[in-house]
Amino acid sequence: MKRHMLACAALLFAACGGPAGEQGGQKPETRTEVTYGERIALVKPDLKAGLTINEALHNRRSWREYNAGALSLEELSGVLWAAAGVNRPEENRLTAPSALALYPIRVYALFAEGIYAYDHVAHALVRVAEGDHRKLSGAQPFVFTAPLNLVYIADRAVYDGRNIP
Repeated sequence: MKRHMLACAALLFAACGGPAGEQGGQKPETRTEVTYGERIALVKPDLKAGLTINEALHNRRSWREYNAGALSLEELSGVLWAAAGVNRPEENRLTAPSALALYPIRVYALFAEGIYAYDHVAHALVRVAEGDHRKLSGAQPFVFTAPLNLVYIADRAVYDGRNIP
């Protein structure tokens, strides 16, 4: 099967870790340290926590400075669930929309410890490469030190055999 990965236009990254200083909002009550290994089991996100959509849009900013510390397991779990998690398990639907529910976007998490693929079904991260590869996620200096970079890659193979231009 011919597998095409469209990375040039879809190489979007989200450098996460929250803004430096106290402007980053409230911290979760529980802060579990992430244990990096072959697999990182994520925790269920707290769907009652957080801002309203209007508050989030009003407060939206681009940050280029990040806290030096790593994200907690709870923060990491919430970020990945929001990026591409299952929000309707009975229909296997994700938080991000997709034409024909084909979901071609694959999310990868880049840490200093390695690259992990997000498994939305298991809500877990699976290591695909060891070592610090964050420099691959962008040319701007802040991506080299952000605790997390998310990389979105389109897997065009999901369209194989379909009459889609």
